[in-house]
Amino acid sequence: MRKNARRRGIATLAAAILAAPAALSGPVPEPDAQLWSEADLSGNLAPDTTLIRGRTDNTLHSSGNPWRFRIRGKYRWATPSAGPVAYVYINDEALYQGSAGEWSRNRAQAGMDLTVGKRSDLLLYYQRQSDRLSTPSRINALGLTLLVDFD
Repeated sequence: MRKNARRRGIATLAAAILAAPAALSGPVPEPDAQLWSEADLSGNLAPDTTLIRGRTDNTLHSSGNPWRFRIRGKYRWATPSAGPVAYVYINDEALYQGSAGEWSRNRAQAGMDLTVGKRSDLLLYYQRQSDRLSTPSRINALGLTLLVDFD
């Protein structure tokens, strides 16, 4: 990850229109509007970093209480002598579902950031999700995320 790619103390208010299938098969539902706010706090520990993110979101067309709250803690270790691996990281995110009145989901992730260009990185990670309200209730996934800096 490039030096200035992360800023400290960011707060965001955003809106999005999302569409995702309810299951792996079947019709795709109507797009669903979401409103969320997010705050990111980070602290530099030598070349390593601790990040804490809190997010609330509201699914505007949902029945019941659509509010959700998420909190994520992340720690990443810089790897200056590991070639294209900029850092390795672990994080854990817990989600509170307002309609259920409980902490309903947990996502744990471990991965690495590979520098693939002057303005791009590739995150390679393993994610484990446990969910009390969805089926399947446990998901294991390998992921790739391309990050491109447009500064």
